[in-house]
Amino acid sequence: KKYIRDKFSFLGSDEELITEYFVEIFSWTVIPKNILLEIDEILADTDILSNNGKKLTLIDPCSGNSFHSFLFQEFCGRPSHAVDIQPEKNAWMETISMEGVKYLNSIANHQDKILLLSWIDYDELAHRLVKNFKGNIIISVGNYENISFKYLKELHQNFIKIKNYDFIMPWNHEERLKIFVRR
Repeated sequence: KKYIRDKFSFLGSDEELITEYFVEIFSWTVIPKNILLEIDEILADTDILSNNGKKLTLIDPCSGNSFHSFLFQEFCGRPSHAVDIQPEKNAWMETISMEGVKYLNSIANHQDKILLLSWIDYDELAHRLVKNFKGNIIISVGNYENISFKYLKELHQNFIKIKNYDFIMPWNHEERLKIFVRR
């Protein structure tokens, strides 16, 4: 909170600060805890089948402030690797400073990984991340339907949607989260 106060010269109360700078502090999409835990239960079924009961590691290759990685690690006990080409100064967890596709390509085995793509700004980048991911599960967070055609084509060509969540953010914007498994 101090960092945000200083950065924006904000003098209001903590409640006003969180209201005004919600996205900067948290994320565009804050996954409700009940949905987060339900997602982890779905992933746990896959963990048992594909990783000898060990939790698959979440890879967030464009993590921003690493909030989603933090949520999965903190509340679900899921190992998480937050990666960003320009890590935030006050990220929620340690963030690896590297370009996302380069990070994916540096990993020998993707079979014990889950790819988390949250609000990837560029269709080409989202497309390249899916194309370079060799694992079996992708969690897609954001509303990509009318802006990321190559990403969606690549995703739907090689993966099947197994679960869809729609939920409302505090500013009344509907957010989407989808879980995909490889065909």
